[in-house]
Amino acid sequence: MREEPGAELGGDSWRGRQSSHGRKRSRRLAPGVIGICFVVILATSLTVMLAPGARASPTSLSSNTVKVPCGANLQAAINAAHPGATILVAPCTYTEQLTIMTSITLIGSGVGRTIIRSPAGLAPDAPLVNITNGATVALEGFTVSVTTVGVVGVLVNGATATLYGNSIQATVTGSIGVVVLSSVATITSNVIVATATPTDGQEIGIYVQGSQATITGNLVQGPGLDGMFIETSSVTVEFNIVSEFSCKYNQPYLEAGLCGPNWATQFQAVGVGDFGDIGLGSTIAYNLISSTDAGVLLDGCPGCVVQGNTILNSLDYGMAGMDGAYAFGPNTVFGGTYGVGAAALVAVTTVTLSHVVIVHPSVAPLYLEPDLGPGTATIVGTWTVIG
Repeated sequence: MREEPGAELGGDSWRGRQSSHGRKRSRRLAPGVIGICFVVILATSLTVMLAPGARASPTSLSSNTVKVPCGANLQAAINAAHPGATILVAPCTYTEQLTIMTSITLIGSGVGRTIIRSPAGLAPDAPLVNITNGATVALEGFTVSVTTVGVVGVLVNGATATLYGNSIQATVTGSIGVVVLSSVATITSNVIVATATPTDGQEIGIYVQGSQATITGNLVQGPGLDGMFIETSSVTVEFNIVSEFSCKYNQPYLEAGLCGPNWATQFQAVGVGDFGDIGLGSTIAYNLISSTDAGVLLDGCPGCVVQGNTILNSLDYGMAGMDGAYAFGPNTVFGGTYGVGAAALVAVTTVTLSHVVIVHPSVAPLYLEPDLGPGTATIVGTWTVIG
């Protein structure tokens, strides 16, 4: 029931890559509610004295350093760069779609000063910044502003990328902040805003498929559909703030009563969801996750390490596992409807808790959904309920 545009990225729509896990997850959908305001400034402010100039051309400071003034064509500077070059970009708004196929470092003059904005006419699922062709690329100190429906802010597709100190704004219908496909990515100290309109609720902060990714120290803010959706990947997700992702932002689903905790008949959004990474191993730790349908949701991730997270005001459950065996280490769940959930849709499910603290759930500390019959979904281990 994720009915979304089908334009292609590198030959396949990213949405079509959700395979069996995506189809099974389509029984739940969603974004997050209940607001907590975080004012976070995560920007790298390079003091690059670049004077704006009308229709100026890039200036070579050395064989491997290029200075791009305001008014120049940024894509032309990228195309002309030698492998290993550093491109210093002046404060300006560059309304261009960029493709980076050479190993370079691209440095803006700081968030809010150097802006890459989507031009008119981009197709849904098209990337505003496309890092591809096996390149190794660092992108630092930019605002990436998606203003076209369904467009991806930064796509890393078959490449190695470091995204550091950027503001990535996916603030129109169906847009996505960052998509990583078949790549190696480090996503650190960025502000990623995935904001729904009152009726669509289809925005996603970070989507990772078939990749290795380190995602640390970011602010991922809704209201939108999913904060981080991770599939068949090996990831480290640590020290992030993720807030406001819920099905309830999708007005048609909300009005039809399709938003809620029941996996079989309803949909849930995720703060951090990990799907189908059997044998790959992922760590989800020390994150602050608030106002999401499910704070952390695992499906097909038996080796995932989930510990040290603080989860606030979940609409459905703070943490949950479905169709498999999962272990949740010391975590704290404050408020929300249920503390921990387990569901068996097609396989026996056991969720093992170790020193999990559940504080004042509004309905119950545990939620079980044994679709296969009594006793097929269980929660065992040690947990403490307060209030």
